[in-house]
Amino acid sequence: SHKSAPIDVRERVALSGDALKEALVELRSMDGVGEAFVVSTCNRVEVFVQAAGEGPARHFFTSRAAQATEHLYVKRGAEAVRHLFRVASSLDSMVVGEQQILGQVKEAYGLASAASAAGGFMSRLCNRAFVTAKRVRTETDIGKGATSMSQVAVDLVAKIFGDLEKRAILLVGAGKMGALSAKALRVLGADAVLVTNRSPERGQALADQVGGTFRPWETLEDLLVQADVVIVSTGAPTYVLTEELIRRAMKRRRHRNLCLIDLAVPRNVDPACGGLDEVYAYDVDDMQKVVSANHEARRGEAVRAEAIVEAEVMAFAQER
Repeated sequence: SHKSAPIDVRERVALSGDALKEALVELRSMDGVGEAFVVSTCNRVEVFVQAAGEGPARHFFTSRAAQATEHLYVKRGAEAVRHLFRVASSLDSMVVGEQQILGQVKEAYGLASAASAAGGFMSRLCNRAFVTAKRVRTETDIGKGATSMSQVAVDLVAKIFGDLEKRAILLVGAGKMGALSAKALRVLGADAVLVTNRSPERGQALADQVGGTFRPWETLEDLLVQADVVIVSTGAPTYVLTEELIRRAMKRRRHRNLCLIDLAVPRNVDPACGGLDEVYAYDVDDMQKVVSANHEARRGEAVRAEAIVEAEVMAFAQER
């Protein structure tokens, strides 16, 4: 997770779509594995298995990235149950109290169930995790004033530019986090929102959603010249914005600052872009530096939430 591994390790083991489905089938077929599901987000990749030992879960990581070995953590039995409940309740999130993680865990379980990797045990486990998360959300104020990842992106932009009057935002990709960020940046007075995506249909739909204008993917370099803030969130497994591409765009920008916010894992922006003059580049790990004060403000609510988690862990153990 973001607590144990840098993004250059996490992106090597992150999976989505068909690749994740194949990995679930592979996990389930391993000797000693009864059931399994995988939570893969921009901040964590976690494998939950009902198995005789940790070997299959460990193999999931090491077979994809040898260096992952140095960054793994293992939790067993009640400790693993507690961890899942804390994750679903956003207590282990980079932004404590954020709401997206519960939907991501639900999606992970649904995918595992559809792939026949998760059965009766994982069903009970995950449903109890969802109940726990709902209790935390309704019985505490953990989410009050919580800063989502998209809002963190807005805070970064505000520190660089102040307001965004007469400035343009570019969304590269049709990711949900990018859409949320664009809506929040509108509050800073952005003059225009531009959207580009490899799929014109999805790109146009996102442009309609955020009150923006869609532009074809082939115009990406020209769009980088026009925009002041670029939010990148695609499903591409490699860099979409390369150092050379940004270097060319900066020559045409004539000393105007450019802010690149990469919300994707694997990363879509070459880290080398941050070394270019007048380019401010951030990835999801950089967001960590912005949210520490926000965590402090909700510490009391987190204590109450932890008590709810503990009660639900005990209840789950008694169910068995």
